[in-house]
Amino acid sequence: TATTDQYNLLRRMVTLFDTSSIGSGSTITPGSNTYSLFGTGKAEEMTGTSINVVVCAPTSNTALAASDYDIAKWTMTSQVTAVITLASWSTTAYNDFTLSATGEGNISKTGITKFGAVTNWDQSNTAPTWVSSAVVQGQCNDAGAAGTGNDPKLVVIYTTAGGGTFKALLGVGI
Repeated sequence: TATTDQYNLLRRMVTLFDTSSIGSGSTITPGSNTYSLFGTGKAEEMTGTSINVVVCAPTSNTALAASDYDIAKWTMTSQVTAVITLASWSTTAYNDFTLSATGEGNISKTGITKFGAVTNWDQSNTAPTWVSSAVVQGQCNDAGAAGTGNDPKLVVIYTTAGGGTFKALLGVGI
């Protein structure tokens, strides 16, 4: 806001993927899995901002409620090998995050995988240096965007219990 040390908006991105087709007996191939958000815009009027991927836990798999943004429904542990700085955020292509071992461990082989995107300020619960009426955001498409070509996506490489290797390209469920 224009009032010193007051902020009026915090955004978080919620993405859910039906990963049940992987199957409980499958093995996820380490280091080969990505979470991607198609960038559509950005604003960084406070420097030092980055976007990170964490786990979220909305109550429903088909709709969001205001309570889903409560901090208690978010683990702020990074799920990726590297964050993307807002300065590097693409506004015309996918921003690809390589999942870390932690992120790969949070892929549900039998249900819904729930990831969210947050800023480093939100993740660390630290206020950025205040700038009057500043805007900081990495904009991206969600599942409600027209068409499906630029939806959030999760790519998982896995081997089935029978030995076949598969690549699952999963679109967002919410």
